Amino acid sequence: MNKYKKKYKKNINRLNYIKCKFPTDITSYLETHCAISMALAKQIENQKGLAWKIYNQEGTRGIYELAEELTDEFEDMIKYEPWRDKDYLKDIDFFLEIKEMETEYN
Repeated sequence: MNKYKKKYKKNINRLNYIKCKFPTDITSYLETHCAISMALAKQIENQKGLAWKIYNQEGTRGIYELAEELTDEFEDMIKYEPWRDKDYLKDIDFFLEIKEMETEYN
């Protein structure tokens, strides 16, 4: 395989990773991650909620992982929905409330 084919194949693999990791697009993913991270920071600041519990058990690393998991789940959930007519932040808040309730009952 010549070097151009190898480079092309490597780029295709990167594109496939990006499509899997960011099912909507990278901008949407980053916006969601930012909103979720801010909500988790508020929970830590207020010393309550899932983020506070994880922070006490696992530290900052646990919060990074939680933010990524929640972002991945939310983005996967909304990948086929048009967002033009929706209140993006309200939906994220509702999603986080549901996640909070799920952890309380499990």
